[in-house]
Amino acid sequence: MTTSKSRTKRFKIICSHPTPDNYPLSMGMLLAYAKSHLSEQVFNLGPFYAGDEDELKALLDNESQNILLCTNYVWCIDFNLELCRQAKELDPGILTIHGGQSTPAYPEAAETFLRLHPEVDFAVCGEGEIILVELLTALAEERTEIQIPGVSYLDGEVMVRNPGQLPHDDINDFPSPYLTGLFDNIDPSVCTFATVESNRGCPYGCAYCSWNDPNEASHHKLRLYDMDRVRQEIEWTAKRGVDKLFIADSNFGILERDSEVAQAIADTKRKYGHPSTVIINYAKNTHQHVLKILNILESVKVNSNGGAIGIQTRDPETLKVIKRHNISSEDFDRLKEALISQGHPLEIHLMLGLPGATPTAFVNDLQHYFDEPIDVTMFHTVLLPNSPMAHPDFMQEHGIVADEHGNISATRTMSRVDMERMKKLGCIFDAAHNLGILRWPLLWLQWERGKDAVSLLLEILDDPETSRKFPRMGEAVFNTSSRLVHDHFRTKKERMGFDWKTFHEEFAHWVNDHYAFEVDDVFVSLLDAQTAIMPNRNVDYPLQVNLAHDVVSWYTDRKAGSEKPLSHYGPGTLAVQEPCFFWKRFLRKNIYLED
Repeated sequence: MTTSKSRTKRFKIICSHPTPDNYPLSMGMLLAYAKSHLSEQVFNLGPFYAGDEDELKALLDNESQNILLCTNYVWCIDFNLELCRQAKELDPGILTIHGGQSTPAYPEAAETFLRLHPEVDFAVCGEGEIILVELLTALAEERTEIQIPGVSYLDGEVMVRNPGQLPHDDINDFPSPYLTGLFDNIDPSVCTFATVESNRGCPYGCAYCSWNDPNEASHHKLRLYDMDRVRQEIEWTAKRGVDKLFIADSNFGILERDSEVAQAIADTKRKYGHPSTVIINYAKNTHQHVLKILNILESVKVNSNGGAIGIQTRDPETLKVIKRHNISSEDFDRLKEALISQGHPLEIHLMLGLPGATPTAFVNDLQHYFDEPIDVTMFHTVLLPNSPMAHPDFMQEHGIVADEHGNISATRTMSRVDMERMKKLGCIFDAAHNLGILRWPLLWLQWERGKDAVSLLLEILDDPETSRKFPRMGEAVFNTSSRLVHDHFRTKKERMGFDWKTFHEEFAHWVNDHYAFEVDDVFVSLLDAQTAIMPNRNVDYPLQVNLAHDVVSWYTDRKAGSEKPLSHYGPGTLAVQEPCFFWKRFLRKNIYLED
């Protein structure tokens, strides 16, 4: 805990910078506040940023007491821990301070973290600006005991943990690193991504989320930055040529004034040509503001992830468990309809492995969205260390088990075996729904034979004969990722070289064997049409295919409400212009199909 160098030496503060293409907002906020409160004679606050061991080595000062700051998130905690290990080897007397949402705050977890990682001297929980100033002051004063809210450390073998610190009421007391020059010396040709926040906090208390600090007594309160400051920060990034902007608000669009932020982005785009892309966490139940924001950004051709709705699940029991019942599925549906009516892209986010969720609930979620022309992205639920879900009592109640990466591998309502089974189902669903693979025959089996598409996909997965009857399907479920998307169907080279004709013939054989179903000219028409719309590097486009039954007219009529069976349609012709991005187009408007 104590320094190994004399107090007469100046303290040099070095910041870990694991994302060199991104202006380090969190570190900048810490330094800006520290610079306004600490003596330059005692503290050399730089700024100094270390993105690797070489940069760290160049920054270490033998004439100073070096201190390394790290802000931990799921994407950078491993980097920060390794950098601290390297720092301790280069300078055994260096002090390391870790904060951020992935630095554990619950008492047992915080102690375990410090004991497992001796390269970490202090773990900070809560809003870091004030805590850091108090901690650095205590170190400079060589206090034998540090009693600062939010700070935990090991004093020898004894764990010292101080209670959490309440968030600061007025966040405008924290200076902007953009506007105070802390980022002026960062190379703008390298740093092309910037983060801006217009408020802090979240009004909700979802169990899986760690947006609100677990030690805070005033949950669910939004604290706002002045609009002039937000506008100036956005303009600063545009002047520097930042082309990708991240708005770090928890629910952008929840406030009416958020449209003013969007307008500031649009104004800078017109004036400076930047940014071209904005990444946003949109609000879920205030669609009038979200629509206005999307229209403002679209008016200046700023790309955003507009229409990405994090519904997580529609299952009522699961929503109660994860405390998400304060945002209803009906609110989501209203936003969905509004987005569709105005022509905005739409994407639904689902989570696998939520406590309270069963395999049946996950299947029902998938089936609901299979029936709608909406992209679905599925994420494997991660146990964030400071989320309500990570509280020991919550974990015990719901039987939560997580692997070494934090991915939930089992709950009381979903066993390990079920979890792996649903992960594979998610891969098949992604291929069938988002990429359009087997889309036409699956729709026909559902519409005319009463076989729900997702249940049928699950039967393929569970059939012990699938690997023999339908070996190419195994390629769709061989591996999984955190997004449950299989790389085989995401890689253009593999898509273009895949043997779709044989794939569809295997599917027909499986259907025939599994359901004692005769593969007649109706089903052959569906398979021929499906083969034609799949990309194939050995085919010259445009391609024209003659079908025994007019699949295009049948599909178009069916989407318009007709129940006329495909067998009642005569021969037809399918013309395919260019199918490289077939799944996006096919699911929405058939714009590459010609009658």
